[in-house]
Amino acid sequence: MKNSLFIAVLLFSFVGVYAQKTMSPVASVSKVHFTIKNFGIKVGGDFSGLQGSIAFDPKLPAAGTMDVTIDANTIDTDNERRDKHLRSEDFLR
Repeated sequence: MKNSLFIAVLLFSFVGVYAQKTMSPVASVSKVHFTIKNFGIKVGGDFSGLQGSIAFDPKLPAAGTMDVTIDANTIDTDNERRDKHLRSEDFLR
């Protein structure tokens, strides 16, 4: 009986580990959107090419983890001149 109880407790202790799902963003469609103020005007943009892994369990959201990277050269604010400036040493280098 003690062995059965020990095995049951051991199995249930690992349920949380297996319930957590690890996902990878799809780089071709994943984006990180941002909004900033530029001279008092809100300006939005996106970074694309998100890569990495995201582990999430809906029952324990605080235990989730993310390890992702974004290529700074993918910045897009719908203004090529501003994007070029943002990619420079002044900002993202």
